[in-house]
Order: sequence, then structure tokens, then C-alpha cells
Amino acid sequence: MPIYEFSCNKCGEIFERLLSSSDISSVTCSKCNSTDITKMISSGSFRLGGPGASAPPRLPAAPPCGNSGFS
Repeated sequence: MPIYEFSCNKCGEIFERLLSSSDISSVTCSKCNSTDITKMISSGSFRLGGPGASAPPRLPAAPPCGNSGFS
């Protein structure tokens, strides 16, 4: 289940909820219980690459054309 981040339009509280779907009709503010909330766009929680990421293993070079590589 994804974690969604919300902002309360009444008191300004920012909070998260673990939801099984993107239906936010049942979500209320954790501080003032208001239903006047906005779903925020959050950054991803994982990275696929970048500085410090390990490189995938390299495959051995294919044999030249005309040589099947079998003896």
C-alpha cells in the first residue's frame, strides 16, 4: 500500500496516510479532523541510479561473426 502525503487547508498541518487506494474521501486531518485537505505530490522513495550506485554486471563480449563459440 502506498503512503500519500496531505496538507490540511484549514490548519496547515502536513501528514501522511497509508491507503490501499487513491480514494481520499475518508481521510481527515490528524490535527483538527477537517476533511478540507489536499493530496500533495511527493518525491519517490527510491532511486534507480546516480552517484554511489553500483553498476550492473557486464555480460561477456559476443564471439565475432562466423564463429559460433563452440569447439
